[in-house]
Amino acid sequence: MNSNERLLNLINKLKNNNPYFKEYFKDFDINLENIESIYDSLPIINKAEVEHNLREYIVSDFKSELGQDELLKLFHDMSDISWNHDRTIVDGNKKWILETTTGTTGKPFTVLKNQIEKFTESKYLMKCRRNVSDEILWDNGFLLLEPRDEYLKKCFRDVNKKSHFNIMKHLGESEAKWLLATALQIRKLFDSILENNYGEQISRIPIKLVETTSQKLFPDEIESMKKVFKSATFLSQYGCREFWNIAYECKCGKMHVNNDYLRVDLIDDHGKIIRDEGIVGEVIVTSYAHLSMPFFKYYLGDRGKMHYGECECGNCAPWIELQPGRDKQKLVNTDYYGSEVYRKILRYINFHMSYIDIQKIKIIQTEDYKLVVYAVVNEQYKKKFEDEFIKNSIYNIQGFNKFNVEFVYEYPFIDDDRALKNEIFENKLL
Repeated sequence: MNSNERLLNLINKLKNNNPYFKEYFKDFDINLENIESIYDSLPIINKAEVEHNLREYIVSDFKSELGQDELLKLFHDMSDISWNHDRTIVDGNKKWILETTTGTTGKPFTVLKNQIEKFTESKYLMKCRRNVSDEILWDNGFLLLEPRDEYLKKCFRDVNKKSHFNIMKHLGESEAKWLLATALQIRKLFDSILENNYGEQISRIPIKLVETTSQKLFPDEIESMKKVFKSATFLSQYGCREFWNIAYECKCGKMHVNNDYLRVDLIDDHGKIIRDEGIVGEVIVTSYAHLSMPFFKYYLGDRGKMHYGECECGNCAPWIELQPGRDKQKLVNTDYYGSEVYRKILRYINFHMSYIDIQKIKIIQTEDYKLVVYAVVNEQYKKKFEDEFIKNSIYNIQGFNKFNVEFVYEYPFIDDDRALKNEIFENKLL
């Protein structure tokens, strides 16, 4: 089945089985001859649009007794969320997974999946990893990202230099074959290895793959780390909670799009799909595999360029060259984009201290080393919110101890929740 046939098959399934998409497609008679032009003309769907129509949008046999408001309440309930930011719900004779992520606003957003959809995601990622080494299995990974190991979870509950030391020691006592971490996590782990002269012990661990996500390591960092992780290949992946992997780096350093179950496109500032190579646009994704909560022209907002043609590695899938955020999202006097780093920081606070109840937030850089944080939070926990905001900023942003932060407990902004993007961070200097 070629790409247009797969797309038409998906559209027919959604038209016939999903109330939201029955309405979405109602004015179109779609066939293989016109599918590309119609696909281009269809509106983009973002997180706000999904939540506004949640009852009609998700599969009808999940909690069918719940109306829109009750369903939203269930999706937003963080009280029993796991360490990996998910929940398992048994409804009738079916098991469902609710996975929670954050959007550009920093607010939690929950995704519904069934077990088959989860297996599809896991199977694809493991296929990519096993292209590096067939010794890699689910049960021999050392996962700093979404850890399953109870000892690692304990280390992450109180992130400090001692916890990095404990993680390093735990790795040294393992027989791990692959390591999964954010770039920040692997940097801090490597710093701890060097500081404690633990490189020889770690070099004995038979790690075949170091996989990073969230941000790529720099070539000089990888060269240094290879002196410790001597038998490892370093690769990066690009993904999100909605469908786990969007693209995976090959041995040639190109981030190939996951075309096993996704269609990945870029759009311009007018929402039109960019079909030319090398033009910067924003990422939208359509999934052929997710029907419990469909993703069709679903807006992510990351920026990239698309490239085509067969790679030297033999992969014919397009590859995406991710781009940094826009100037107004740059955290001036650092190497970071505030929109990216504060999504992660707020995700941590929202998930692990949900009682703070961050209802609205906007972070603005007003001077070289000054941030103003406009926030609506639980009155009882303002001090806790400030402490966690500062502590996590220092941990995630090198040099943040130079910054002065002012907290203002009001929200003098009007956000359009139907807009494709309402960022949580903006600088007024660029």
